[in-house]
Amino acid sequence: MRAADDGTNSMWGGRFTSGPDAVMEAINASIDVDQRMAKQDIDGSRAHARMLAQQGIISEADAAAIDDGLATVSEEIAQGLLTFRRELEDIHMNVEARLKEIVGEPAGRLHTGRSRNDQVATDFRLWVRDSIDRVDAGLAALIGGLLDRAEQEADTILPGFTHLQPAQPVTLGHHLLAFVEMFSRDRGRFADARKRLNESPLGAAALASIMGGAQTASADVAFDPTQPLKPRKPHFAPKAKSVIYLHMTGSPPVLDMYDYKPQLQKRDGENCPDEYLKGRRFAFTSGVPKLMGTPHDFKQHGQTGAWMSDAVPELAKHVDDISFIKSMTTDQFNHAPAELLLYTGSAREGRPSMGSWVTYGLGSANQNLPGFVALISSGVQPNGGKNSFGSGFLPSVFQGVQCRSKGDPVLY
Repeated sequence: MRAADDGTNSMWGGRFTSGPDAVMEAINASIDVDQRMAKQDIDGSRAHARMLAQQGIISEADAAAIDDGLATVSEEIAQGLLTFRRELEDIHMNVEARLKEIVGEPAGRLHTGRSRNDQVATDFRLWVRDSIDRVDAGLAALIGGLLDRAEQEADTILPGFTHLQPAQPVTLGHHLLAFVEMFSRDRGRFADARKRLNESPLGAAALASIMGGAQTASADVAFDPTQPLKPRKPHFAPKAKSVIYLHMTGSPPVLDMYDYKPQLQKRDGENCPDEYLKGRRFAFTSGVPKLMGTPHDFKQHGQTGAWMSDAVPELAKHVDDISFIKSMTTDQFNHAPAELLLYTGSAREGRPSMGSWVTYGLGSANQNLPGFVALISSGVQPNGGKNSFGSGFLPSVFQGVQCRSKGDPVLY
């Protein structure tokens, strides 16, 4: 975190035998500009140290030493006692170098779990947010002054103009109120921008949350309509990190693979019993259909004794790692309504799909990619259509985003 005695830069030049050219030093150094973000850099580092201690990554003693040291650095900068060094390039390294001089070894642990790119993004967001607060305070004061003056000039008459032509007279008070409205809209725009800045840009934290380890995934976050995909706390402790659902239309019937029905095999070729047909109508079916049992032989496999046919000998080797759900039944046998029932819980259109419900309930670990995507391998839509991955009556942000294999991957 300082220039080495041999002239190399120990921050990134450990593999070089000599220091950088003067031109390169001038190009790399940003301290002349980013020293204005010293307060934000220190605030972010103090918060990062507290997080490291809360997660048990560093000791409470080290966190306290870092916090006290950073407070000292902040005071030195405020009083103009700290001289920024160009060989340390930026505000981050200047602060951390001074911190190491004050507290010693614990300073090296401050960089755990973040990179300089993370610090740049964090510092800039905090600096812009603080700048917005200062501008907003100025606008609020300006609006207050305009309102006071507008009240004083409520009876002061002015000539009105429209398209550079004289129009009806107006009062100076109303004219000033027009500027109040303009500046109020500016405050609204700044407020919107500030809200978008209230997100952590830390790449390490984002990666940890995706891998299932960071505080983001367990925080009790209330639903925010301005950030609908923000992760939310589940009702039960999660065991799965992601869900990949395969719906293999056109696959062999389960009766030929793992749904063993010995009675059906025994009655193969017989007429379908009247109790299944009386008073009912079935699409694509007329007369009395014949029962059809599987032509495959079934045997029990594994410690669970699951029944598997000779059509899937390799799958039968892994039955102890597979859950077979046979308690769910339906009277829907036509493709489209059956798929809708499976995906949405209803054979009719208009209900949210399972992916939409999961995304609505849990949010997403990322904010820049869809929380729910649909891959169509056959090149044609499912029999249930886009409703199979639609959001139904939920907001459209929770619908599945289809990734296409031809043309533009995603249609906007």
